[in-house]
Formats: sequence, structure tokens, C-alpha cells
Amino acid sequence: MANLGNEARVLVRFGWHNEFALASLRALASEVDLLRPDLAVSVGVPRRLAQMGLVHEVVEFLGIAAVGAVPFDPDVIVSPYAVRVHDERRFSPEERSELLSALWACAPTPRIDLDLPRTVLHAYWTPRGVAWGRRLPYAVFRPSNQQARPFVRSYVVPSRKARWLNDLANVVAGGTVLDPFCGTGSLLLEAAKLGASVCGSDVNRDAVLGTAANLRAEGFVADLRVTDARARYADWGTTFDAIVTDLPYGRSAAVRARDVETLAVQSLDATRHSLSPDGRIVVMAPSGVLPDAPKGLAVEHRLQERVHRSLAREIVVCIARGQDSRRTKLPGSSGAPPSEISAAAQ
Repeated sequence: MANLGNEARVLVRFGWHNEFALASLRALASEVDLLRPDLAVSVGVPRRLAQMGLVHEVVEFLGIAAVGAVPFDPDVIVSPYAVRVHDERRFSPEERSELLSALWACAPTPRIDLDLPRTVLHAYWTPRGVAWGRRLPYAVFRPSNQQARPFVRSYVVPSRKARWLNDLANVVAGGTVLDPFCGTGSLLLEAAKLGASVCGSDVNRDAVLGTAANLRAEGFVADLRVTDARARYADWGTTFDAIVTDLPYGRSAAVRARDVETLAVQSLDATRHSLSPDGRIVVMAPSGVLPDAPKGLAVEHRLQERVHRSLAREIVVCIARGQDSRRTKLPGSSGAPPSEISAAAQ
């Protein structure tokens, strides 16, 4: 896979669904230290972490200290500088003044410019003290306007969710990604934007042609085929670093509801043979459809969200049996059923 740069220690602040964001961060980072439910110190490739679908910001981690102390080399502060104090309600006016005065006192040539700063420092309240960060030159993910694409259908996966599913699969530049139920191509498009080579299939010829049109409209190409997801993928001549898909279901699906569970089992069995030894399979489907123990696979994560009163979805992350798992217990988990999170913010 392509080198996105060296790993570094960064602060990652989640913007949506803390549990979901944490699961994807653990997939992409080699170390994660949770400071509070929506903030973590992580070791990973900063540019890739900034591209995560459920992240609000990623900044260089400078240290943690009590209010009034500066836990980093003052040479970090290149003037003019600006400071963004997060969670202001957690700081009293006196603490905020003390925090800013400490920076001013230690800066080599203190000068503030809120419009055109050379250095932007971030201060976050945590139970351990003030966590400090410095702005990095990487833009965070912004969802695209899916309604402007050439091929739009009611079953489109929202772009933020599509990016998050790719995050769970540890998709990075230079990897190869398969979506065996490509639909409108949302999952493949987000993988392509991350620099991956993308392959997709669908039994619906219109879906395959529509996916090609959507990818082409944004400057990407893919290996797309009209084929049944239950067929073996050996004749594609490659293995896949990630298999990411949204299982078809509901009125718009070309499969009857009672057959969805069988389809899930058979498609997982077919695609796993083309998974690279350290690859991942991420599947989204109605709750109860995916098997507890897919053949030849180990379940790393099983997350659940409530879509509306009559539909709950689960997202299952699988790896090949025998592969080292990065699975780490999520906050509040103890083997009990996964929590339900509203999908209203998609």
C-alpha cells in the first residue's frame, strides 16, 4: 500500500456517534487513549485520520497539563498565533485567563492575530487536565452532494456513512476494495477518494452502469461487473484488502426479504476467499440477518443503530480466522447487546 506519511501522536475529536467513531479510529490507529467520550490521543497517520467520516478535527498532540502550565516547548508557538479554547463552560473566567496568560508569558515573541495566525493552538478540557494541540494542514472530511450525481436511487448510502464504513475496513491509499452489492457506488466512491483501487459488482445491470457513471463524474474508474455476489471472485485475478458493502433489503432490493439471511451467508462465504490475509470485511444489514459466526471469519465488531421504529441495522466487521484482532472493548460494553444509536444525523 502507498505510504501516507509517518505515524504521529495526535488528538482526535469526534463529531458524530462517539461509539461508532471510536470503532473506526481503533481500526486505523495503532494506539488509542480515550481522554473523554469524544476525544482521544491516537498514534496514526495524521492525514488519514483527518479523512475519517465521523471526525470533527485532528490536531498535533502537544501534551496535557494543569491550567496555567504549558506542557510543550515554547518554540512551538510561532507568532502571530491564535488559541481556540474548547469546552469553555468547563473553564471559569479566571482559569481561561490563566491559561491564555501562561501562553503569552512563554511565547518567544508573543503576538496574537486571530485572522491570519501562523500557529493555531487548541485547548480541550479533560478529566486529566488541559489537553493541548496544534493545527495540522489537513482538511477534514466534508460530505458530497449525492443528489447532484448522474445516478441517484432511494437506497443510496449517505456519503458520511459510506466514508465511515471504509474507515472501519481500514481503507487506505494503494489498497484494493470490493463492493459486491455496489448499488449507486457510494461506498466505492469514498474508497476511491481515499486513493484505493475499487472493484464492484451487482446483479442489476442498471446499478453497475450507474455506479460507473457516478465514479466517472468525479474522475474515477473501477473494475465493475454484472454478477451475482454469491459467485466466487477468483476470476478477478486479485485479492481484496477490504470488502465493504450494504446488503440489499427493503422494497427497492432485488431480493425477497425472507432470502436476505441466506444471501448474507452465501455472499460472505463467496467473498472471503478473495480477502487478503490481513484484510477486513464490513457489512451493513438489517439486525438479525448476519450470522453470529460467519464461516471462516471472526467477528471483530458488531455495532447496531436504530433507523426508525421498525428497522434497526447492524454493522459487522469481520477478519479472517487466525488474524490478530485490534478489537478493544468499547466504553460501556461487557458482552451485552450493542447500544442503539439514532440514524437521524446521517
